[in-house]
Amino acid sequence: MKHLMILILSVVGLLLPASAFADTYHIDGQLADKASHKIYLSRYTDKAFVIQDSAIVKDGSFSFSGTLSTPLLYGLSTERNSSSPQTFFLENSPVKVSLDEQNATIRVSGSQTDSLYRKELPDVEKKGYRLDSLIAVHPKSVVPAYFLIHNFAWSLDLHQLQVLRSAFSSELDRTLYLKQIDTLIISLKKVDIGQRAPDFTLRDVQNRKVSLSDFRGKYVLVEFWASWCGDCRREMPIIKTIHAKYKDLAILGVSFDRNRPSWLNAIRQYQLGWTQVSDLKGWGSRLTSLYAVRWIPTAYLISPEGKILYKALTMSGLDQVLESYLKP
Repeated sequence: MKHLMILILSVVGLLLPASAFADTYHIDGQLADKASHKIYLSRYTDKAFVIQDSAIVKDGSFSFSGTLSTPLLYGLSTERNSSSPQTFFLENSPVKVSLDEQNATIRVSGSQTDSLYRKELPDVEKKGYRLDSLIAVHPKSVVPAYFLIHNFAWSLDLHQLQVLRSAFSSELDRTLYLKQIDTLIISLKKVDIGQRAPDFTLRDVQNRKVSLSDFRGKYVLVEFWASWCGDCRREMPIIKTIHAKYKDLAILGVSFDRNRPSWLNAIRQYQLGWTQVSDLKGWGSRLTSLYAVRWIPTAYLISPEGKILYKALTMSGLDQVLESYLKP
């Protein structure tokens, strides 16, 4: 009887489509470079790729197998800690991948989620892209959820983010990207206009402890930046002009650098004559969540009583705001 049952299950397995057993993924990969390599499969979490698995490439072929609770964005690279691997959406299905690192291209078949991702990817950065329309058509897909947290969340205010979040199916509530959006919404509520600015303490360039509360009684401009951030560097002249113009304004620079010499060199190079602090943890700093920072430069204007008055994602226009509170 036991052997009969095995035979029946084997026959059923031949007759059922592969999707009936889609509780695992299998990547059948081809690498254009036929040389011996180790290839790394990394999962995109939040602003970073984390290695999940590795495989040996033999005669240009490699494979991975595993299981996912939901489709997620992954990357492939022969560089162990690559910050920009070739990305694709992986789901529990047989997936074929062709990777050409020299030409920075990847072709994927077998993943319906990736098909939607690849279809939308060329347009998502274009001005006027309607993410709300994509969500309306695909409310149960993680692809628009990924685009929301990765491409759009940094530029949206609390209300805009809440409206888009509410359009997703409740089936996605426990998925990674919607959890990240929900966490961001909670953080944004805590640093909304009118809220008390969360206090923090970091070390300055002389390794002395500096707290935001040290500036109580003054208007404070808290500017989040980093030496590696091109937009931050381009807007430094605006901050310097503001620093020279408003003598009663305290400026507190909070760097998301990891490398101390790079941080100090940028301060010297741009002659930044105001207080600078950093925990040298990059985007891993707890201040990214404490102040809901997803883009730099970001600046908060804080009242002498410690209330948030204004938030800016660019320094242009900040002078006019300051004029309404301070006299030059």
